[in-house]
Amino acid sequence: MASPHSPSGQTAIITGGASGLGLAIGRRLRSAGYFVAVFDRDQKLFAPLETEWAGSGKCFQVDVTDEASVKQGVEDVLRLRGKIEVLINSAGVTGKTNVQSHEVAHTLSRPHSPIASTLGCSTYLRSISQSQL
Repeated sequence: MASPHSPSGQTAIITGGASGLGLAIGRRLRSAGYFVAVFDRDQKLFAPLETEWAGSGKCFQVDVTDEASVKQGVEDVLRLRGKIEVLINSAGVTGKTNVQSHEVAHTLSRPHSPIASTLGCSTYLRSISQSQL
């Protein structure tokens, strides 16, 4: 059985994870034993990644500027994996969006939460119930 501090089998969501810095982070996490859930809009990048990762990751078409899209992505990951331990926000979004970004007080009050220091992810946090944090 893996140590509770071991990344083996833990699930990480990476926004913007199909290319660039997000992809590099995903590859590193996967090599450490994480299951990587990539949230990205560019679906044409998914097949090569899922082949490369051979079951230790999955791509989800998610637009981080659309709250409904994010909620659906989180629900899909939870159905597949049961729990989300890590969130990495690497999506490059420019310009005005409809995403609220300052509603993280309930998570910040839990210092041992793995996503407590991830500011600007309120859409994700609202999508995950308190029991799953």
